[in-house]
Amino acid sequence: GTGSADVWSVGHADRLDVVGSLSLAYHWDGAGWARVPTPNGPAGSINNLRAVAALSSSNVWAVGGNVLCRWNGTGWTARRAPQVPGRLTDLQDVDGVPGAIWAVGFEAASCGEGLCPSGIVLRRTSSGWVREVEGYSLSGVSVLSSTDAWAVGSWAHGPLLLHRDATSWQPAPTPDVSGIGSLEAVDAGGSGFDWAVGRRLVSGDSETLALFAPSPYSGAVDGHSSSNATVTWIGPEDGTVQADQFGRFQAGGLDAGTYTFIASQQGCTPATKSVTVVAGTTKGLTLSPQC
Repeated sequence: GTGSADVWSVGHADRLDVVGSLSLAYHWDGAGWARVPTPNGPAGSINNLRAVAALSSSNVWAVGGNVLCRWNGTGWTARRAPQVPGRLTDLQDVDGVPGAIWAVGFEAASCGEGLCPSGIVLRRTSSGWVREVEGYSLSGVSVLSSTDAWAVGSWAHGPLLLHRDATSWQPAPTPDVSGIGSLEAVDAGGSGFDWAVGRRLVSGDSETLALFAPSPYSGAVDGHSSSNATVTWIGPEDGTVQADQFGRFQAGGLDAGTYTFIASQQGCTPATKSVTVVAGTTKGLTLSPQC
């Protein structure tokens, strides 16, 4: 909402007359809640609204399924999200500031006899919504400005944090998490303290997962090396990670202190550098074996 007398809540109700759902929106005016009529999205749309963001009293966005809805101060309108034919879209969250709005969610495409999951980031432009990033399964987004936004979800390596600067979205280092984990929501309040929450599975049990930044105890290294190089660090704690095909690697949740980083690749002379990790910060590092 925008204030104590202007708050929105959205969701959906199962329909008994037909297969599918009916989108719902309720508005709080300071005295009570009132249901506000919402359109069912265009033909073929999924109307399960999941999230809402109010930029002003006449500029409110709600998303869910493959539908993007907007309140202009007098009524709601709906449109389908831009999508690739053959893919299913399920938007999970929306957030923004005037002039910078993003929506995130899941996608799935036919894969053999089943569906292969992926994800999507949509950005609002002057001409409409455009697909900005594909491939990341995302559950939450928090926007501070047009050059500072965070999104969370999951990927093959576990919990996923994405950060957007003035040009692009990039994965940010996350602390090592035992088990299989995912992040569901993020709040970057602009006060210098950010939270991301979700869950992790350890030995079959689901546990709460909460990440806090900046950490008072640990920092991270975001580096670049040779394609698929093995990067090892020795210091207050030891570890190893494999660089991806583009040579990028990350080491998160490192106890503050001095480390020796070593990048090795078969047939090459290893590269070694000393790095001081400072709590609450991310250190950039280039470490390329000589081949």
